[in-house]
Amino acid sequence: MKVLFVALLCSLSLSSLRCEQSVSRPPLRDPTWIKIPLRSGWTCAVPQGFTNTPTRGVDSAPGILQSKQHKIHLDYDSGGDSGLQDSALCTLTHRTERAKKDIQSDFYTTYYKVSSTHTAQVDTINNEIAILVKPLQSGTGTVNLSISSCTTGRWLSITGEQLTPTQEKLVLEIFQTMKLDQ
Repeated sequence: MKVLFVALLCSLSLSSLRCEQSVSRPPLRDPTWIKIPLRSGWTCAVPQGFTNTPTRGVDSAPGILQSKQHKIHLDYDSGGDSGLQDSALCTLTHRTERAKKDIQSDFYTTYYKVSSTHTAQVDTINNEIAILVKPLQSGTGTVNLSISSCTTGRWLSITGEQLTPTQEKLVLEIFQTMKLDQ
């Protein structure tokens, strides 16, 4: 009986240890990465050699994030929403449910062909809800991150096309560093 009790105790200890490890993720990036400002208050961390070039927008703040060394070209658009949400609607649960409904909308199923050529999932990045789109097969479609701040109304959408598996992995790591600083 004591052996069973000790085994159960060890099992519980290990499972709680695993939970703690998953909560405090290891750094996703190399410490040599640099913080680069995008537009509308968004920033991200990137390897050396990436540049941000603002482009002209009519009612938003677009730009290009690229690296000749990594042969990556990402187009982004950003801006602010005119109406801020009620704080009751800014809960993590409400925003997650809204993002799931957005994924099922005509835009994601038609434009990104979610289910047939792409996947879309809800993620949390720096305490903001994000929708991440990836091709079912690397190198054959679009990688996109759409993220917004419910409390400030600021949003960002950043897209890469036809990325190799290595490029896609790097872009997904960059996406995980998106942060609204202003």
